[in-house]
Amino acid sequence: MDITVTEPEKRIVNTDLLKDTFMVYLVQTKCTGHGGPDDFEKGTHSVWRRYSEFDLLRNYFNVTYPYIITPPIPEKKLPSFHMGWKNITTDTFDQDFVERRRSGLEAFLHRVAQHPTLSDDKIFHSFLQKEEGWKEVISSTNFQSKADSRIHKLNSYFRVQRVDKRFGGLKHYADNLHTNIAAILRIRHKMANSTYFVYKGHHHYGSMFSDWASMEPEMVSSLHTVARTMMSFADSITGVLDDEELNFHELLKEYLLYADSIRNLAKKHEILQFDIERGEETLGNKKKLREETNPSGSKPSSSTSDNTSHSAEDGDHQDDNTSDDEEHRQQAGAEDESSQTVAQKPRSAVVNNVVGGIGKVSRGFGSVRRKVQNKVFGEDAPEIKESKLRAIDDSIKEAEKSVEERQQEAKDFTEKANEDLERFNLQRDNDVREVLINYVNLQIDVCKKGLITWQVMKESFSSL
Repeated sequence: MDITVTEPEKRIVNTDLLKDTFMVYLVQTKCTGHGGPDDFEKGTHSVWRRYSEFDLLRNYFNVTYPYIITPPIPEKKLPSFHMGWKNITTDTFDQDFVERRRSGLEAFLHRVAQHPTLSDDKIFHSFLQKEEGWKEVISSTNFQSKADSRIHKLNSYFRVQRVDKRFGGLKHYADNLHTNIAAILRIRHKMANSTYFVYKGHHHYGSMFSDWASMEPEMVSSLHTVARTMMSFADSITGVLDDEELNFHELLKEYLLYADSIRNLAKKHEILQFDIERGEETLGNKKKLREETNPSGSKPSSSTSDNTSHSAEDGDHQDDNTSDDEEHRQQAGAEDESSQTVAQKPRSAVVNNVVGGIGKVSRGFGSVRRKVQNKVFGEDAPEIKESKLRAIDDSIKEAEKSVEERQQEAKDFTEKANEDLERFNLQRDNDVREVLINYVNLQIDVCKKGLITWQVMKESFSSL
């Protein structure tokens, strides 16, 4: 597929309440049919698209393919800053702003068309072919409901206990990539401004030599040649910086936005890991409840006889009597010990009594808890107790199944994400190599043109 984004056009739509003004872009796609998608008709397709529709398509990719580093689109609004050779404003209808956005949207579609997975997506094909009804097609996928919950999770703060080293390193890489590229772009901005003003300063030379030529009839031809050469040299910087902007600055800026996509990929893995840990915690709590409900680990049978039930009740009554006798003995011993004064006891004995008292209180609370459990389960018929245990066992199985599903989802995500990371690394290496070589070649051309300019001026001066 050969895709171009051209002819940005300003449109105004009047409604009863307000007037909507926006830019649209002509997206033209030419498909020869050789190696193209099966559901893509041959020929050239032209559709008009708003920026918001590009943004909608990218959000769809983010939700549908969470394991992919989604290509970025230009920001909705650029921060206002001043360049020496031109002003970049936040006005979305500014000609230069629109051209930058058009170039970025075209680059986005090229990235998608080159991706082995995204290029086969039917919603993407519909975006390129159907001007009417495309929003209804993408809405039918119901991706927006998933997107809202994922955006909430991406913006939430949480900490996982077991961090995957690769994805943890990937997050660190994204932060460094963003920092380094931002620093390069700031340096380039300063150098471009300085270079612009140095070149433009030669206009003053040209004016000076032109005025001088009017005063020297014998040197008028040579001085006029020098003046024209100086002014031409000064004007050439605008094209040079525009080329830098297109072939160096814009590509680096694209990878500045790619850093956010990489960071989001790492965050999505963290969300999956957090869900696993939360599920494991829920499973552990259910198993603990099972143990506390039935400490012996036995499973009461629904066919238990009444005699067994009565025997159990008698045993419980006997245990309660034994427990009461033991508590009476302990209280009597405590009273005898309390009759002694602290002065009559060694310090170690006092400490032991205090610690022992704390232990008795703790055991007392445990006894109360067991009595409450006995009240809940011991007095119930065996069938009721078995039903409660069965309900707990069923919830444990559901929790185990949920954990297994989340673990499998995380495993699939990791495998697909690693595959896409390998693809992205190859793309990045090729792009960085190309952009740096192009930058060097551009500077070589600038130096060659400058050398020719100064040679012309040298010859003009020699003929004086």
